[in-house]
Amino acid sequence: VVIGTTPNSDPQGRSVERRRREILEATCGILQEKGFAAI
Repeated sequence: VVIGTTPNSDPQGRSVERRRREILEATCGILQEKGFAAI
């Protein structure tokens, strides 16, 4: 079983990627508000 083959044929995988990106952006935003350079 191959996990995460093509995002186009896996809407659930796409939603997971989108959620992961939203969490990453939120975390970076919090760090920037606190004065840290995230990346």
